Amino acid sequence: MPSLGNVFLISTMSLTLAACSGTPTASHVDASFAIESNEVEMIAIGSVAPDFTLDTIDGTTISLNDFRGRVVVLDFWTTWCLGCVQEVPIMNEFANWADQQELPITVIAVNTYPNKDQVLHLKQVRSYLADNDIDMMVGLDPSGTPVARDYGVRSFPSNVIINSDGVVTATGVGMKHPYLDWLKNNSFAAMNQP
Repeated sequence: MPSLGNVFLISTMSLTLAACSGTPTASHVDASFAIESNEVEMIAIGSVAPDFTLDTIDGTTISLNDFRGRVVVLDFWTTWCLGCVQEVPIMNEFANWADQQELPITVIAVNTYPNKDQVLHLKQVRSYLADNDIDMMVGLDPSGTPVARDYGVRSFPSNVIINSDGVVTATGVGMKHPYLDWLKNNSFAAMNQP
């Protein structure tokens, strides 16, 4: 007979996986958000990364081309995904580590949101970032998720690592354990690829 702790752990893992795959519940979403698994596949390693333009949480506008010559780590996440809210602080730690080491790595946390009420959503994101001392760059991918679609994101969190020439060198869904090691190893590999 399984222990109560094992049952709780399995239940928690199941809820986390269910919350982060596919489409959020109807209360979170408008009809344009649905990402069907037969519509898209995660972008292939070796592909040229599609350019994008995003507004950031602090009101600036960024594009992938702004970071040409640097490794770019895209972290697709949502506020309704339990795995994401656990993962984002680790990604923030990685971004700060890369900055402290003066590495040519840029981390962009791409917040993908389906909410029709953008004012409410921005308030939720800002609150989450403040409550968790998140200071990395956060791009906003609004309803319809154009950037997430271009990169074939179907589950959250999802990561895409792009080398300095704009080529996808690694992708991941969920947190790879140990996560910081996965981020460092794949970012270093991207730095060393022509």
